[in-house]
Amino acid sequence: MQKYQRPPPRYNGVLVRSSISWAKCTRPNRLLAPSARASKENAGELPWATVDYYTKKRERLKDEFGNLIHNERTIKEPAAWTQDAKMALAIQVVARETPDVSEEELRVNLLQLQTLLPDLKPGPTAKHADVVRVAARLGTAAENLLVLRDELPDLNVSHLCAGCPQLLLGPPEQLAADVRQTKALLGPCGPAAFRQLLGEYPQLLRPANATALLDEVARLFGLRGGEGGGGGGGGGAVEAARMRAAALLGRNPGLAGPAASLTSQTRGERDPEYLADTTRAGG
Repeated sequence: MQKYQRPPPRYNGVLVRSSISWAKCTRPNRLLAPSARASKENAGELPWATVDYYTKKRERLKDEFGNLIHNERTIKEPAAWTQDAKMALAIQVVARETPDVSEEELRVNLLQLQTLLPDLKPGPTAKHADVVRVAARLGTAAENLLVLRDELPDLNVSHLCAGCPQLLLGPPEQLAADVRQTKALLGPCGPAAFRQLLGEYPQLLRPANATALLDEVARLFGLRGGEGGGGGGGGGAVEAARMRAAALLGRNPGLAGPAASLTSQTRGERDPEYLADTTRAGG
């Protein structure tokens, strides 16, 4: 008669070593029920460890469209990378760009620029190099500032230039022509909306930007005429659509922000059908 032999112990189909007593074999933590696993974690047996690490992220900020914002508020710079260090580097770089202006002259011009334009400081809208480049062309900047004060007497031109310092770098005659053209384009908005638009978006003093804004508002709200707002037409139809878009902006200047941002979306730039299907305000 053959002697019966007990089969080797198995757990979930896995052979258990014979040196381990089956009665004493315990289940691993990952196989425990949630309640049992929670009791072990409460006892201090955590399945992970928390360690300190270094990051440049200071604060996670997003705009109204969900895009991450990267500026001085969100990025923590190294301790040695101070505002003075950034300005010193900007002065050295701009001095090499403009050999006729030395570093000492740039520092003197920066002091005069602070008196001329107290709002023009390094920040989200103006980098250190932008401020130094304006100081390198201090005479041209002063002439452009006078042009803006003459053409826009109801606006704070110091705040305007702080939002777009590039306005001060071109020829004064060209700036005067651009301002008059922008006033003609955005004139139907009304004085109050015109001041609000330029106060928030000084880049609109470039006629190309103002034209692009009106065209985008006309496209979004179907003001061009024709089915779906995409109908064709001559120059008269385009001008009429821009007039209607300016009137709409006059009633709601806040539309300028979404319209300007939607046209700059990366996917929209390479996929016109996506932009047309997902950003149309009309039915």
